[in-house]
Amino acid sequence: MKHFIKHLILIFVLGFSIEIGFSQCTTPTFLSSGPYKMDSYSGNYSGGSANGTIVEYGLSGPGFIPGTADLPGSSNSQVMFVTGLTFKLNNLLPGTFYQFVMRNRCLSGGNYTYSANTPVVTFNTANCYGYSTTF
Repeated sequence: MKHFIKHLILIFVLGFSIEIGFSQCTTPTFLSSGPYKMDSYSGNYSGGSANGTIVEYGLSGPGFIPGTADLPGSSNSQVMFVTGLTFKLNNLLPGTFYQFVMRNRCLSGGNYTYSANTPVVTFNTANCYGYSTTF
């Protein structure tokens, strides 16, 4: 006990503190997608972060490598920051398969931390616009 008190006093005298703990930045949950369109894709999710949720997307296949933090994992993917509980990916190619992951960006002690990526979601855009006609 004497040894413990000696170290405790030493820490106090030197005037620094040690913060013990960790930040919990939870992973968002992808819920559902909106209507399939030729050039866009919409989705809903829960568990977003007040500091932004990142949607990283790119063409489907071996070239899609999810990244970490604010950065895409490969030149085949793009990063988009969203808030709220919906997102929309625009300027997509018709009839094409894409993949995406999501991760939260959290603020802890003045620094950003990031959640793990969600599982990869694969989707394809529509081949043509819907139309109606009168006979």
